[in-house]
Amino acid sequence: MSSIKKDKKKFWRSQNDIDSTPEFKQFMHREFQEGASELTDPISRRTFLKMMGASMALAGVTGCDSIRKPVIKARPYAKIPENVIPGKSLYYATTMSIGEDVTGILCESAEGRPTKIEGNPLHPHSLGGTKPFQQASILDLYDPDRIQNPLFKNQISDLSSFNALLRQTQRSFRKNQGKGLAILTTHETSPTFYRLLKKFQALYPQANVYKYDPINRDKAYQGLNMITNDWINPQYDFRKANTIVSFDSDFLGNDVDSIRHTKAFSKRRDPDQHMNRLYTFESNYTITGSQSDHRIPLKPTHVENALWLVAYTLFKKAPHLFKDIPASIRSTIAKGAVKSLKLVPEKMIKAIVLDLISQKGKSILIAGPHQSATAHGLIYLLNKSLRNSGVVSYKKRPFSNMAITQVTNNESLSNLLSHLQSEKLDTLFILGGDPANQFPGKKELFSTALSNCKTTIHLTSLRNHTSTFCD
Repeated sequence: MSSIKKDKKKFWRSQNDIDSTPEFKQFMHREFQEGASELTDPISRRTFLKMMGASMALAGVTGCDSIRKPVIKARPYAKIPENVIPGKSLYYATTMSIGEDVTGILCESAEGRPTKIEGNPLHPHSLGGTKPFQQASILDLYDPDRIQNPLFKNQISDLSSFNALLRQTQRSFRKNQGKGLAILTTHETSPTFYRLLKKFQALYPQANVYKYDPINRDKAYQGLNMITNDWINPQYDFRKANTIVSFDSDFLGNDVDSIRHTKAFSKRRDPDQHMNRLYTFESNYTITGSQSDHRIPLKPTHVENALWLVAYTLFKKAPHLFKDIPASIRSTIAKGAVKSLKLVPEKMIKAIVLDLISQKGKSILIAGPHQSATAHGLIYLLNKSLRNSGVVSYKKRPFSNMAITQVTNNESLSNLLSHLQSEKLDTLFILGGDPANQFPGKKELFSTALSNCKTTIHLTSLRNHTSTFCD
């Protein structure tokens, strides 16, 4: 028999185990340590139980009054409101907009208290679905931090004082046609808002109107306007698309109309039928990327490079598709592609281009709102070259005839900042938002410039950074 060699390695658990001091050996071999079995405390067990029992009894007596809920008497209606039946909910059809994303919703109300939000199946943008933002918005109504009363100089005021201030402002600015009066608003999609805005500008023709929304699609509108010289908005029909190429667009997640796009896209993902194919270039892992057939992760600065390579490879493979595009733009595509070489996988680019050519007229190229205006203009040209008018259409942007919609958010807020610094404004109304905390790179400048305005009024439901600098 072969002898088994003993392992000479010595294992230890701690530094004391290595030192093997006499005290440590005694500690290891003694089951009960010294003093564990002796009761040296002068307080006996009986006395200890008496004191604990008395303490708990006294705590229960004193706590009864403190935790008792206040008495609220339930009284019947003296006059029952119309359509209100106790115990039966009412449903109201309305819309909710987050930036430019409008969703039709059904709001459940129990005796005047909204309790649940669901999508409206008859609304063309929601089709019965909602996002987490709409579901969570019901909690805003019961937020204990909501402003309960008007505040003046950070002190509680009342509506009568605020109405008196409005009447005084109205009288003073009617005399000079609104010179020194300004309004800063967030993005609005309501026809009523723009109708009232026209009336306001007719009453105060010298007043200034600014806008700012940190989440916007200014780059998309600028790119399309740069090519078409018109303010248009793209519309996508994913039910008819066989090939989809996304450049940092989360059209199934957080982008505009994602609910409608998700329902249309999912109808083409049945493996028993002709499925579509989705290619995704993105820098972050998104819902759209998780559903893609081919996901190509890139740095944020390299996503546009992939678009240039797709455009250049498509031009080389099928130059006849670009016959309607001016020669200056074709040379720009070639220059952009040269700068983009070796930044994205060339093999994947060729596969995407061949797929786009084979699905001409039934493909979609889409770019995210964070991409540059040049990228959005190039997307428009590629969809037009591929004859994708049946799946990608362009409609007039709502209220594009208004001057406020033709200026980007950053330009508008920068104009407001310069007017505040030059002390050209006397009264400023801020309708929602938190521009003092959201102005990119100029938050401190904007907060300081607000003090140059004689009167600043912030209409908001929650106190934020901007509210602290307003009257």
